Amino acid sequence: MASVERVTLYSPPSQDDVTAKEAPMPKAHGIWRERDSPVAPALGGAWIAEDVFDEHELHVRISLDTQQRWLFAARVEKGQRGQGVYSALLDVILQSDANVWAAINPSNVASMRAHKSFVVETAGVFCVLRVGPFAWGRVANAGGSVPAKSAEPAFSDHRSHVLKLQDCCTTNGKEKPLVICITSGQ
Repeated sequence: MASVERVTLYSPPSQDDVTAKEAPMPKAHGIWRERDSPVAPALGGAWIAEDVFDEHELHVRISLDTQQRWLFAARVEKGQRGQGVYSALLDVILQSDANVWAAINPSNVASMRAHKSFVVETAGVFCVLRVGPFAWGRVANAGGSVPAKSAEPAFSDHRSHVLKLQDCCTTNGKEKPLVICITSGQ
């Protein structure tokens, strides 16, 4: 998309600004048209977590190693959707040396379409059910690489990465969330 050229990365506050008890701050990426002024509304944005990502509503913690990032939220302004804004944003975000992982709801057709050309591998599927203070989780590992341009996981005996779930239930997710890790299958 020729009109979307600039992506700005905002750094989180320094560790001095964040108390030791709080989770690390995510990084936010925004995208504007080059002709827009710096104070113009963003066309879209995405948020990336490092180290850990806490999904408080589900009582889940995604635990990441030093070379992993978690794309946990993205939004494109309604009038800009379907114009390649999110794909342009993903293209810049994925230029880093880190492995960027995301969980995309299969019913979100637009997001699945935007991510399709960027998929390298599917580690697996996780499902979490929360009722009040109780949460249960399961993982199913794909165990194979997903060819680019394919939305279907390639299941094979070769496992590049697998999902691991520490404990399968919790009764107090605020203090002891379900922990999901993406680890090497080697």
